[in-house]
Amino acid sequence: MIRYINESMMIRKAVRQYRNWLWAIHDRKLNIHTGIVSNTTTYHCDIGALHRDSRIYEPADYSLLYKIFRIIKLTSDDKICDVGCGMGRIPCVAASLGVKHAYGIELDRDLADIAIENAENLRRPHSPITILVGDAALADYSEYSIIFLFNPFGATTMESVVSRIVRSLSTHPRRVRIVYYHPAENAVLARSGHFGLRRTIRSIAHKHVTEIWSTS
Repeated sequence: MIRYINESMMIRKAVRQYRNWLWAIHDRKLNIHTGIVSNTTTYHCDIGALHRDSRIYEPADYSLLYKIFRIIKLTSDDKICDVGCGMGRIPCVAASLGVKHAYGIELDRDLADIAIENAENLRRPHSPITILVGDAALADYSEYSIIFLFNPFGATTMESVVSRIVRSLSTHPRRVRIVYYHPAENAVLARSGHFGLRRTIRSIAHKHVTEIWSTS
């Protein structure tokens, strides 16, 4: 049993190292730094949050991210926002693919500063990037056509975010798609009455699914 546990730990460590190596390659191509440096370093900030249900930050996997972008077919008219953007990987990749404008919202000031630096250093050409420092529960969502949620918070903040998105539809009518990885609080979207589940993305390399929700 002890031998099995040790071998399992070694395999997980090797997989993690390989993943970080791949992430570093993608980062270098984009001239940014968005990887987790250490297994003991985590980011989990609720300071100043309205509901204090933030979840631990981890970057979106590059392979999954590019797969999602291929499926949703980004256009030059799209304005995307990553809610809980961390170091800014998603806004930077979206900007490199030619969306109209890429945004990120981040509560943690340290992470937001890294995201801002990455946006400034991103290899050109790329679309405009704006990183906003603040609470997702209080943000304005009226600009965005695509919203990314990589399991950034619990049900209470999710209720506030979805409510604000729904209210924005009355002042800025448009189609909105929500990309939701590890959709722990997807019942909030279902209850809203404005979003339908359009697609579920599964991958053997990722233990959680990604759901794509959309207004009609």
